[in-house]
Amino acid sequence: MRAIVALASVLATSLTFVSKVYAEPDPNFHIYLAFGQSNMEGQGPIEEQDLVPEERFQMISTTEGCNDRHLGEWYDAVPPLASCIGQLGPVDYFGRTLVKKLPKEIKVGVAVVAIGGSQEVGVIKGILFHQGETNTAQKTWPERVKNVYEDILNDLNLKAEEVPLLAGEVVHKSNNGQCAIHNELIDILPDVIPTCHVISSENLPAQNDNVHFTSDSYRKFGERYANEMLKILGYDEEKKDDECWATALGYECCVGPKK
Repeated sequence: MRAIVALASVLATSLTFVSKVYAEPDPNFHIYLAFGQSNMEGQGPIEEQDLVPEERFQMISTTEGCNDRHLGEWYDAVPPLASCIGQLGPVDYFGRTLVKKLPKEIKVGVAVVAIGGSQEVGVIKGILFHQGETNTAQKTWPERVKNVYEDILNDLNLKAEEVPLLAGEVVHKSNNGQCAIHNELIDILPDVIPTCHVISSENLPAQNDNVHFTSDSYRKFGERYANEMLKILGYDEEKKDDECWATALGYECCVGPKK
């Protein structure tokens, strides 16, 4: 419970920061806020493949002086995304997967933990969440998450139906997750928060501590977050070869439909 309160405090402080003021947000710059604890920060060793910048994927620095980044400035999204001590996490491949599948006009930006002012440059499309290891099996946890989510929406003047919450499971029991019982509470979040979508951690191995995911698991976890968000946006994997889903978002097809 204390961990959720601490997260709320950090977010409240962060949301008071305004990096820059722009005349109008760019509707083609889709921004995602991400918060949580060590698994969201990322604890997977960073490998060479993770350091290759992906065109159209950006991050806003939430710390000052880490890797020569400045607080509130936008950079190519390469790990660590959250802090100097962070490593590879799910947000890295969440963004990489989105830009590969979204229309070419759309850029993706992430803020881990959220920094106020992001909505001044783009449009916030969703909130990514991963937490629970320090609140395992606490029955009040879902309501705490709901309160934090609603506080973020209120602070940023956002609507729940336009900014869903994507909540990832902790290491699954099938992978000997130390806190796997907490997934029972994560899985009922949509009953408490109608705009919440749960991201499964099944078949994603953990490191030796059975709490943090491996680097490969973080990559796959990020893809799962992204694929769920794409479904919310209307992306249909089965129809992508037969019709251009980008038109549903108001963009031209990159490739014409098959004849």
